[in-house]
Amino acid sequence: MSAREGSGFNWLMGCSIGCCGLLIVAAIAGGLAYSVGKSWFANVHNEIRTGFQKAYGMQVEEGKVPQEHREFIDSVVAISTGDKAGFFAVSATGPVLLKAIEDGELTEEELGVLTALKEFLEQNPAPNPKELGEFMESHPDVKKAINATQGPYGYIHEDDGKVDMKITVPESEDAK
Repeated sequence: MSAREGSGFNWLMGCSIGCCGLLIVAAIAGGLAYSVGKSWFANVHNEIRTGFQKAYGMQVEEGKVPQEHREFIDSVVAISTGDKAGFFAVSATGPVLLKAIEDGELTEEELGVLTALKEFLEQNPAPNPKELGEFMESHPDVKKAINATQGPYGYIHEDDGKVDMKITVPESEDAK
């Protein structure tokens, strides 16, 4: 009987090689999942940003943006859809702003909410969910406005009540 037989050396070597192989496979799969997830998230972010900009442009064309607040509202749109704006900046601000201007007027409460959102995004253009949540907790009026436009997973369409992750671009008056 050789010195290696019965010592468990072969078992240990085989187990080590197997574990290393599994770790390598897991690292590759994790890297691929991260890459695909990051790409998907970037596409969704761009889709929401583009949808918000298009919907806002249609509101402007239809004259629903009060002229006395146009410069301010344009600045809110710019900061929430700019290159530095994060996903949560766009997804929180877009529906709130579109809902505020849908009747062609801005109340003092709506102006206050949009001002608070603008000031927050000037300080933190790409908030994470925790930062946005803390901001909403410290600004109940903003929380109320955001919650009024958000369903459990996205924007609630007022016409049919469906929930969608995208900002829906309303049909222009000419298309109806």
